[in-house]
Amino acid sequence: MVQIPFVDSASFIQEVTIDGIAYILEFNWNSRGRFWSMSIFDRDQLPLLLGKRMAVATDLLSQHPDRDDLPPGELYVIEPSGNMNELEKDDLLTRAYILYFEEGELK
Repeated sequence: MVQIPFVDSASFIQEVTIDGIAYILEFNWNSRGRFWSMSIFDRDQLPLLLGKRMAVATDLLSQHPDRDDLPPGELYVIEPSGNMNELEKDDLLTRAYILYFEEGELK
């Protein structure tokens, strides 16, 4: 399990290594729609997944099982109390966090 670091900014890029592979994650707050989106790039900055809306307790990678260039595990926004349905701008700094589980770790 890897916790993905989050930054106090409406838009930022974070390089992480998961399952031994370096990925570039881009996070953006959409102020009009009031949601966070995430994009994933490989180490050469080639896009693998663009503008995925982030949702609590939903695997952000599972809708793309045929994509072998994406991380093979599961990526979740976790809110420990279970009382949150929608993410607000500051929630990933105060109430929720992003966890990546390696393939098979949750089974």
